[in-house]
Amino acid sequence: MVPKAQEVGINMARQSLIINRQLDAENTLKMFSSFKPFTEVAAPFSIGLKPVDPARWLYTNPEFQSYQKQKLELYKSSFDAVFMATKDSAEAQAEIEAYLSPVLEESSIIPESGLDVATLPPLARAALKVQDDLIIMRRKSDGWNLVAGSVCFPAHWNLSEKFNRPLESIHGPVPMDKKMHQRINRIFDSLQPSIPVWRENWSLDSDDELRKEKSEHMSKHKAQSEFARFYFRTEYQTLHKMPVSGDVLFTIGTYITHLDDLKQLHNGQQMLQRFKGQVESLSADEVDYKGMTHCYQSLIDWLTTEIES
Repeated sequence: MVPKAQEVGINMARQSLIINRQLDAENTLKMFSSFKPFTEVAAPFSIGLKPVDPARWLYTNPEFQSYQKQKLELYKSSFDAVFMATKDSAEAQAEIEAYLSPVLEESSIIPESGLDVATLPPLARAALKVQDDLIIMRRKSDGWNLVAGSVCFPAHWNLSEKFNRPLESIHGPVPMDKKMHQRINRIFDSLQPSIPVWRENWSLDSDDELRKEKSEHMSKHKAQSEFARFYFRTEYQTLHKMPVSGDVLFTIGTYITHLDDLKQLHNGQQMLQRFKGQVESLSADEVDYKGMTHCYQSLIDWLTTEIES
């Protein structure tokens, strides 16, 4: 039996812990940031997570219906290629579908397409109501595994090659050391249901196709003038710890613009300067992973000319 004084002390400690957590939450609310495409250039191969308002994290742009149409077409023509899930992920899928409902906008209604949406798995159905791709990660003995995903717009990767594999295997082609893999697993472990987080990623492509399944390297014969017609692809990635299953919802929103259009933005010169700095900071392996080995110097020269003009 716990002595009265000790019991009081324990209760006071618990209350103090609760208050501290509340204060931490209030401080976090003040630090929420939001995503706006093409307003900054994320540092490549860094984690760079920031807290986001759980009530306002979903981003939708005027092209939403175009994305939704492409998803519906892919569901009808190649469903098994764009959606995969383990049998034991059904409850987590339903939890995520319910989790998304409060943040969906009126435009999220799924149009008539001849597809029996009601019979789709919950995650597949939920993915039709948002612009993003949706992935469920689950903690297993070998780390966080991809147990379900609706991925219509991958950036040079294939869902079948990542499905039901741990993060370290998923990130296999990415130039990072074991410490970084361990750090990412710890971050997933420490996520809190009340505070989703977000980050950005970028790549450079020769066209504006949303669905890029395979890796590709750009031609070494690109002239400086041709970079104006290249495309800057940015990904808005969010992580959400589910309160019931403990799984993590990973969302990927993809947005594409002409590289030359960055200069037309109100902060265009700064964007190009930041982009040039990020490209110059890449190691040889990172440049190769980004598919820019053969056009690296031409890209630097083009950016230099545009910044100075």
